[in-house]
Amino acid sequence: MIKVKKLSVFLALTLPVIVTILAIWLPFGFALTGLIEEWGVLKTFVSSGLYFIATPDSPLAEQSLRPLTILPHAIAYLLDPHSFDYWNVLLMFALLIKGSAASHLIWKASGSLKWAVLMGVFVLIYPADTMQFSFRCLHINWAVALLLLASSLVLIAYEKKNTFSSYVLSLLGGILLFASCCMYEAALTLVFLPHLILFARDGFKVLWQAFTARLGLGLIWFSGAVFYLLYVMMLFPKLTGSYQGGLIRDPLTTFFSNLPKLFCVGALRGLFGGWFDAVRMVSTEFSGYVYLIVATAAICTFFLVKANAAFKPKLLPLRLGGAGLLLTLLGYMPFLFNDYFTTTSQRTFYWVTPGAALVWISLLILISRDRKWLLRFVVPGFIFFGLGSQLFQFHHYVKLCDTQRTLLKSIVENFDGKLENKTLLIQDKSNQLGSIWILPKEYLSNALSYLYGHPIDSVEICRLPSCEWQTSLTESRRGVCIEKESSWVFRFLEPVSGSEQHPIATTKDLEVVKDEVITLCINFNGSSSLNLTFDDHIKKLLKEENASAIRYRRVLARNFSLFNFGLFKDQHPQDRYRWNFGKWWGLDLPIRGAGWNGVEWTINNFFHQSWARQSQRRATLHFDLTPAQGRYFVRGKFAKIKDLARKGMQISINQSEIACEWISKEEFQGEIDPEILLSGVNEIAFNSPNASLHSVRLVWFEVCPK
Repeated sequence: MIKVKKLSVFLALTLPVIVTILAIWLPFGFALTGLIEEWGVLKTFVSSGLYFIATPDSPLAEQSLRPLTILPHAIAYLLDPHSFDYWNVLLMFALLIKGSAASHLIWKASGSLKWAVLMGVFVLIYPADTMQFSFRCLHINWAVALLLLASSLVLIAYEKKNTFSSYVLSLLGGILLFASCCMYEAALTLVFLPHLILFARDGFKVLWQAFTARLGLGLIWFSGAVFYLLYVMMLFPKLTGSYQGGLIRDPLTTFFSNLPKLFCVGALRGLFGGWFDAVRMVSTEFSGYVYLIVATAAICTFFLVKANAAFKPKLLPLRLGGAGLLLTLLGYMPFLFNDYFTTTSQRTFYWVTPGAALVWISLLILISRDRKWLLRFVVPGFIFFGLGSQLFQFHHYVKLCDTQRTLLKSIVENFDGKLENKTLLIQDKSNQLGSIWILPKEYLSNALSYLYGHPIDSVEICRLPSCEWQTSLTESRRGVCIEKESSWVFRFLEPVSGSEQHPIATTKDLEVVKDEVITLCINFNGSSSLNLTFDDHIKKLLKEENASAIRYRRVLARNFSLFNFGLFKDQHPQDRYRWNFGKWWGLDLPIRGAGWNGVEWTINNFFHQSWARQSQRRATLHFDLTPAQGRYFVRGKFAKIKDLARKGMQISINQSEIACEWISKEEFQGEIDPEILLSGVNEIAFNSPNASLHSVRLVWFEVCPK
C-alpha cells in the first residue's frame, strides 16, 4: 500500500462528510425540535432532575435494557436546557463520526481514498431509512456511530505490531461496542463488521490466521457484546414493564412468520427501494435544483481526488459485496420480531445502511475496472438523488416541528402555566393537535411541562367543530366532548364494528365542572387570538430571564431559517391540492381533520400505499389552497369500498355538497363551483350514513383546476 500522509488521509475521511452535513443543515438551520418521545424525556428532566443513565429506579425505567439511551439527550440538556441547539450539534457530530468511521473502514479494505470518500458520503445520504433527522432517534445515530468507530479501532489494532497499543485499541473498541449496545440493542447484529472488512480485504484464510494468531484482540472485542448480554440476562427478570417486552410477544412465532420479509421488505428496500423513492422524491418534490446541483458538485470534488492503493485484489469487490449483503440482512433481522416494524421504514433501516452501502461500493468498484467513464455519471447521480432525499426528509421533520411550534406558541402566549389543579382544555379549530406527530394529549402535556418548567398534567384536546375528543385510550375511535351549561363532558366511544382493537377499559363519562376548566381556543391556521388579559404575560415572556420565558424565546418565538432557498413545491402557494396520508413510506403526514383512525400502510415491492379508516359518520380533512380562476374538480380514491357505502357516500367542500360520480368502483370525481373555495384553509367532508365505518378507507383526494 502506498504511503499517504496521515493528515491527507484524515482530511479525506472527514472533509467530504463535513461538507455533506453542512449541505443538509444549511437550508434549515437549527429548526429541528422535539416531536414525540423527546418531550417525555425533557419532562422527566424537569420533574426529576437531570440523569444520564436509564436504570430500574430512574424515571425512564422501562428503557433499562438500553441504559445509555438517554445519554445524548442528557448531555444536550446539560449544555443548554433552554433550546435544542445542542441536540442539533450532537446529531451532526454523530453523523460526522458515522461517516468518517465508515470511510475509514473502506480505506482499510481497499486502500483507496476515492472509495473511502464515497462510502462516508453514502452512509449519510443513503435513502432507505426515513428517520435519520428526528431527535427521537438521536441515540440510534450515536449507537451506529459508536459501532462504526469501534470497528475502525479494532481494524487498527489488528495492524499494530506493538502488542500493548493494539490491546488498548481493542479494549477501547470493546467498550464502545458495549456502549453502542447499551444505546440500542440492534448493534449486536453488526458485531462481526470489523472481521467482515478484514475478510473482504484479505480473504477467509488470512482472516482466520490473523484471528487465531491474535486471539486476545478478538476476544476483547466480542467481550463488549458478551457483557451486554450478561447485563440483559441479569436485569431482565427484574423488569415487568420493559419497552422491549411490550414490543416482543411470542417472539419465535412472529420471527418465523416474518422471515420472508427479511428479503422482500428488508433487502429489497435496503438495496433498491430507498433509491427508487429517492429518484421519485427529487423528481416530484423539488421546485428547483440549483442548490442541490451545487451541493452535489461540492461533494463530488472530493471523489475526484486520486489517492489509490498500489494493490487491487481481483476478488475484493466480490468479497466486499458478499460481506455487505450479509450485513444488510443481519441489520434488518431484529425488526422481524415485531409486525409493526416491518410496516415502516422509520428506525428499521439504520443498521441496514452500512451493509447496503458496501454492496453498492462493491458494484461501483467492478464498474470502474472496465468502464471508468461511467463513474463520472453514476457517482454524481447517486449523490444527487441521495442528498435530495435527505434534504426532503429533513424538510418533512422541520415542517412537523414548525407546526408544533405554532400550536405551542399559541398556547403559551394565552396561558400563564398556573393550572392550580384545574384542567387545561384546548379547543382546536386547526384540527391538528392529537395526531401522533402533532402532540397527542400525553405529549402535549410533556411539551408544556418542559416549556413552563413544571408539570402540566391535566390537559384535554377537543377538535372543533366536530367536538372530537382526542382521548388516548383507543385509536380505533376517538371520543366526543360535550359542553353543558355548567360542565364539560368527555365521553368515550366504543371501537367501531369490525375493529381488531379490544373495547376500552371504561366507558364512564369524564365530567369536569367549568369552574375547574381553563379553556383556550386555537384558530384554523394554528394561531390563537391573543387575550388582552395576557398582555403583561407576553411582555414578561419577551423580557424575563426565567426558564419558561427563555424557552419561549429560544424554542417557540425564534426565527430558525438562515437561508430561505424555497427548495420544495409545498413551500409555495398552490392552486391545486393533493392529499394522501403519507406519500412516501415512513414519512406519515399528520391528519388535519376529524373522524379518522391513524395512518396505515399497504406494503408493496416499491409503491407503498397509505390510507386511513373512517371512524365517524362524518369525517373531515382540512387543506390549504390558493384558488385560480375557472372551474375546479375534486377526485379521490377509496380502498375496496362496499357498494352500500359507495351509494350513500356524500362529499362536501366548505359545507357545500358536491355532485360526484363514480368513475370506477373505488374512484370518484365531481365538479366544484369555484365560488365555494377559499383562499387559505378549506374543508372537505365525507359523510357515510349507510356504511360500516371500519370498511371505509380513504387513500387520496385532490382538488385541481378543470
